[in-house]
Amino acid sequence: MAPRCLADHSPLRAAGTRRGYRPGHHRIRTSRGRLRCLPFPDRLAEDEGTLLEARGKPARGHLGGGQGERRRCGRAVGGFAAVRRRSRGLSRLLLTVAVLAAILLALRQFGLIAPETGQFRAVDGDSLQRGDIELRLHGIDAPELHQECQRGDGTAYACGREARSRLAKLVAGVELSCVVLENDSYEREVATCSDGDIDINAEMVRSGWATAYTRHGSDYLAEEQSARSARRGIWQGR
Repeated sequence: MAPRCLADHSPLRAAGTRRGYRPGHHRIRTSRGRLRCLPFPDRLAEDEGTLLEARGKPARGHLGGGQGERRRCGRAVGGFAAVRRRSRGLSRLLLTVAVLAAILLALRQFGLIAPETGQFRAVDGDSLQRGDIELRLHGIDAPELHQECQRGDGTAYACGREARSRLAKLVAGVELSCVVLENDSYEREVATCSDGDIDINAEMVRSGWATAYTRHGSDYLAEEQSARSARRGIWQGR
């Protein structure tokens, strides 16, 4: 016969039994050497959260669930378990997206994705368009289309339109090959474009109608310095 389980001042004490006696329970020793009072195995079906195995031995894992959840053999069940499953699923999804984005970027940078080819028109001094494809020229920044600048004599002129005119002359009637590197915050594809051996991006900076966009690199700083020294394009009033 199993020893009776004593629990001092237990509110579950049955009428007529001595103080601290809890019928239907027995004592077990936890992994930390403490005594606990748990139901006999025949009550397992009544309590899903118990950690007793079939023979009344303590189950492996944590004894007792945390507040707001129940545990069975160390595994969370109920609302908290559903939240954890959703969190794990979201983490896996984000990791997959990040890996795919990194692979795509690497393929683009090494030229393993077919470039955009064809005839493009100039939208402004640093953007091209062909059909529904709009490209932002990588590494350069031209004046806004309606922006004005000052010449050396102090008179204003439409430098934004001058920049677009220069780009339009560079791409007129030629088949460009544009390698897409990434997408900007406006979902435009950012690319380097060339006409044979002519780097369109570099030529815009060299002519003085665009500056090197150093936020994402320093590809065209030498071309900018050349244009600045010769006071070409927008540098004529500086």
